[in-house]
Amino acid sequence: MMLAIASGIALMSGCGSGGGGGSSDGLLCQQCGQSDGPCRQSVTVSGSDAQALCPSGQTSCSVDLACFRKLGSAQRRCFPADAQFQQFECDGARPNRNTATPVPSTTPTPSRSVTPTATGPTATGPTATGATPTSTAAPGVTATLSPTPEPTPPGCGNGVLDDDEECDNNIIDNSSCSGDVCTCEDFCDGPGGTLSCNAADCTVNFSKCTGGGCSF
Repeated sequence: MMLAIASGIALMSGCGSGGGGGSSDGLLCQQCGQSDGPCRQSVTVSGSDAQALCPSGQTSCSVDLACFRKLGSAQRRCFPADAQFQQFECDGARPNRNTATPVPSTTPTPSRSVTPTATGPTATGPTATGATPTSTAAPGVTATLSPTPEPTPPGCGNGVLDDDEECDNNIIDNSSCSGDVCTCEDFCDGPGGTLSCNAADCTVNFSKCTGGGCSF
């Protein structure tokens, strides 16, 4: 592994292929996920990994791990969890660290309406032609203010990728896909089938994918 420093950012190469098929023990750069198991919370690195991940001068240190998908691949690896190591490569690829999409917030303005609380005869009188009609208070009627319900904030089902949504209607988050249009191959162990979106919680539905081992 070679370590290069450019503009204060470390460009790092990482580990090899690691284990797979359920045999992973969760170490740095080993496969992880639904079929391979979780990453270890932290591991002690040394050698060339220590040169890339440890403070200057230290020959070993503890590094927290997290399971990320490799860029341009559906395969997941145990990458360093800290975002400062986003250039660190495992099996020749950097991790895909998804970023939440900010959504502008709106502040609803409640309106007031008059709701009668009792019934009674309404006093009316003649209205001049062309004049604006005016209402008169009815005997036994009390004017009260009733707040208008607040509008529902934007979210799942509005056709926009909000916060951590994987999809919304026919739109799928393509930040981890190899092309502009996501396919089953981007998230599964093999090609074939069609992706869809769960309308209830805006998560990707893999029920029609044939590759197996699918995860977002």
